[in-house]
Amino acid sequence: MFKFLQRLEKSGVPLGAGEPAAIQDDAAPPDALARGGTFEGKTSSDFEPQARVLGYDTARTALARLAHSKPCSIHFVSAPRTSGHVKAIAGLLTEQVATLAPSDAVVVAQSFERDGGVQILRLPADGAQRLAASVADAIEMLSVTLAAAFDADSYKVASIALEEELRSGHDGAIDALKRRAQAQNIGILRTPQGYAVAPMHEGRVVSADVFKALPDGLKSDVEAKLAAFENELSGVLSERTTLQHDYWSRLRELDREVASLTVRAALGPLTKEFAKSPAAAAYLEALGSDLTRNAALFVSAHQRAQGRARAPIEIASDPHLARFRLNVLAAGGSSVTAPHGLGRASLCGVINTGGRGQSVPDVICPGALLSAGSGFVVIDARELMAHSQAWPLVKRTLQSGSAHPLEEPAGQVSDIAVPVAARVIVTGEMEDFVAWNKEDRDVARIVALVTAFEPKVALTAAIEREFASIVCAQIAGSGLQPFAGAAIAALMHERTDTAGGVPLLSTDLDALDEILVLADQSAKAQGLKVTEARDVLAALKQRADSLGILAAYEGSTRRGVAS
Repeated sequence: MFKFLQRLEKSGVPLGAGEPAAIQDDAAPPDALARGGTFEGKTSSDFEPQARVLGYDTARTALARLAHSKPCSIHFVSAPRTSGHVKAIAGLLTEQVATLAPSDAVVVAQSFERDGGVQILRLPADGAQRLAASVADAIEMLSVTLAAAFDADSYKVASIALEEELRSGHDGAIDALKRRAQAQNIGILRTPQGYAVAPMHEGRVVSADVFKALPDGLKSDVEAKLAAFENELSGVLSERTTLQHDYWSRLRELDREVASLTVRAALGPLTKEFAKSPAAAAYLEALGSDLTRNAALFVSAHQRAQGRARAPIEIASDPHLARFRLNVLAAGGSSVTAPHGLGRASLCGVINTGGRGQSVPDVICPGALLSAGSGFVVIDARELMAHSQAWPLVKRTLQSGSAHPLEEPAGQVSDIAVPVAARVIVTGEMEDFVAWNKEDRDVARIVALVTAFEPKVALTAAIEREFASIVCAQIAGSGLQPFAGAAIAALMHERTDTAGGVPLLSTDLDALDEILVLADQSAKAQGLKVTEARDVLAALKQRADSLGILAAYEGSTRRGVAS
């Protein structure tokens, strides 16, 4: 600041009337007015406003290479740590996102294999939500149509016919055996313990005493007949077991046929819609088979509801039907995302099974590494280093290409491996990159360095015009009155240093808004319609004094606390 005031004093141009006494002896127009006419005779109204930071076009070129980076790559983007640069980097990355191939969506579904568990489906981003919603609609439909199918007259008639066939087959064999036995005075009797054979005479069972009194020859002949019919009866009863097995087999086949027809009617439109998606087609085929096998779940659920129609929310929350739920963990596509925190939940996501031991999660919250799709996850370097577990987690996730969400309420790492396609962008100054590399020597090996914005840029005529455009945008955005060219030059030179004979302009413009407002207030207090260089100088001094008072206050406060 002192050097800048000295430069103005050497220029020999007096400040206007009304200038505060502390700076009345300073000179106003900077020496830039004599170079190229960038500001001479102009006001802020003569420049096209550009709401961005210095070196924006250079940064766009530098960051363009990120569009060609591989998924799961990591870059350190060097830039000053100002809000303007952070916003600019986010905007430039958003431009690059549009050129990236969108990642597939990630869907968590029940695995219908014998071992159970979950499976991960990767589907085009525009199809995952449709599939999940359509499957939910199909389950809602089946909760009514499956129960109705098994309550229909056609099913009842078919099942009764099977029962009648079983009964007639068994009873017919017994009746035929009875008639043949009766013709030879042998009776086949139904007892509480089953069936028995006994000698008969004139339609009555021969008592044991009478049978013993028979001649030996006749008794032997009757005993032979009894033994023969006992063997035949045993064969008929054995055949009954076979008939019973056949009946249950045919009844199950009837149930499968009824369920399959109903399931195909519900899933048919889905099968056609997703026929060209191998993952979705395979899932729907397995889902149809599982729904057919487990049709009884829907019938039981309908019975528990006592025949009333259940609302979709009841069906969605029914734990017996949870196996048919699809949950979209990552919507796919590509975006620029900044994580809210650097824990596993924020980076990799959270799944919640509601504590019921279900394999398919109830609630899924994707972390930044998943919600970004194939886009960019932007992390501040100092925040990354301050969180002891964040960098190791990010590194492992990117190297393996999959994220493991946090499982709640257990609080443990899930065994669900979710594919990751995002690129990680760590932002900071070069000193942050050096400090990070000291903490982990892998950084220099696996992290690509990209310089987006330099802290200072060589002061050229083009940079002067760019600076003026940025100032004009902030003036217009704050609703301030026009600034004279000399005022803009004063703002620029306050931020200019010389190194090796080359003037360098700082790209840190964070305090510019505050100075512009103070200068505008100073000019209006004097009744000026255009803010002049002396108003900028007054604003700079006022801000410097305020910062000095604040620093002194903070210092005295720290000393008071220490004492």
